Amino acid sequence: MTAPVSDESITNDRRLKIDIAPVDPADDGGAPILSYSLELDDGQGGQFVAVYGKEVDSLSTSYYHYTDVQRGNLYRTRYRVKNVIGWSDYSPISFVLAAIPPN
Repeated sequence: MTAPVSDESITNDRRLKIDIAPVDPADDGGAPILSYSLELDDGQGGQFVAVYGKEVDSLSTSYYHYTDVQRGNLYRTRYRVKNVIGWSDYSPISFVLAAIPPN
């Protein structure tokens, strides 16, 4: 599993776009993926919170975050996947900076 990535063409100081790579069927543990669960912290090193896929299954691999984005904060994000056997380990953590790219 690879770390989530920020879509720099959309992420700025007011919104974040985070993408995760779909699991290759050869790596699904022998059972189809039922859900991806993306987690994000508060941009200040706080606790990770599931933003989708934990309570209600989701096969989404993109997420837009508009709520309480603070300019200059460095957000941590990670995800895990679920099949009939259960949840995987977490992906590596990635960091998303809420900032406007320089010209």
